[in-house]
Amino acid sequence: MKTFARLPLAQFTHTCTSTHLPNCSKKEPAHFRPLFRQPAEFFFKKIVILMDYFQYICGIITLTFLPMNRREMIKTAGAAALGATVLGLPAMASDNGTIVDTRRRKVMVIGAHPDDPETGCGGTMCLLADAGHDVVCVYLTRGEAGVPDKGPDEAAAIRVEECKNACRITGARYIFMDQIDGSTEVTPQRYREMRELLERENPDVVLTHWPVDSHRDHAVCGILVLDAWRRLGRKFPLYYFEVMTGDQTQMFHPTHWVNIGSVLERKHKACYCHVSQQLEPIFQGWHDPMERFRGIESRCTAAEAFALHTDSLASL
Repeated sequence: MKTFARLPLAQFTHTCTSTHLPNCSKKEPAHFRPLFRQPAEFFFKKIVILMDYFQYICGIITLTFLPMNRREMIKTAGAAALGATVLGLPAMASDNGTIVDTRRRKVMVIGAHPDDPETGCGGTMCLLADAGHDVVCVYLTRGEAGVPDKGPDEAAAIRVEECKNACRITGARYIFMDQIDGSTEVTPQRYREMRELLERENPDVVLTHWPVDSHRDHAVCGILVLDAWRRLGRKFPLYYFEVMTGDQTQMFHPTHWVNIGSVLERKHKACYCHVSQQLEPIFQGWHDPMERFRGIESRCTAAEAFALHTDSLASL
């Protein structure tokens, strides 16, 4: 569901003078001039305005004619959207937003650094763990380059403990791979390591970084997971999450949303376990607005967004 900003109707009756378009006469309003005498810029502007207004009207029609009651909202954008409509897990919505499932599933969340899984989809992890699923948090690196004035080994030890504390809050179990923060690699050996990990764990669903990312480690993580998923026959749904969208994650267009309002404080508590990262300004400047914006998109207070890799062979 998308909404669009209201376009002022005054733009449709704008009178253009020579200060706006060089070929306009001061005495002759642009919209009364014969079409063959209008400059090309005039037509381009009008086309853009009409396209934007059409999108706005479509958004209003969608909001007006597709009302949802509380149960329907939960099914499409709430905690129970972790079910068949979102993360490939058969679930049934209840009015309090809980997930009811008769089979325990394994969900792997694969991030480049300590704190990436928690900031990107920590709320979803909490909801899945509460529903009884096996949530596995995989860290590609140990954050060796992430603590100022600390060497790689000392920084890694600090950040590993922070990960363990965060996982106790989200209810996930953790796995550390052996790539190095800031020096991650895409090589045949690294491809094989990721493939062997996924083959060994045999997950039902995988969440990882969207590969178009300004941070190389994030991009590497997404690429390695994508390759492993394809080589294993695309047998489980693959979803991408976002981190610091606009600065790090780029060109991200979600297909699914999860309402994290009921576990928002818990997610933040897990994120703030990463004390060495001093996340407060990052959270206030990036992740808080992202959670609110995704919530607006999905008609709830706060949400996390995901993009499903659409050539998945797994049935949803």
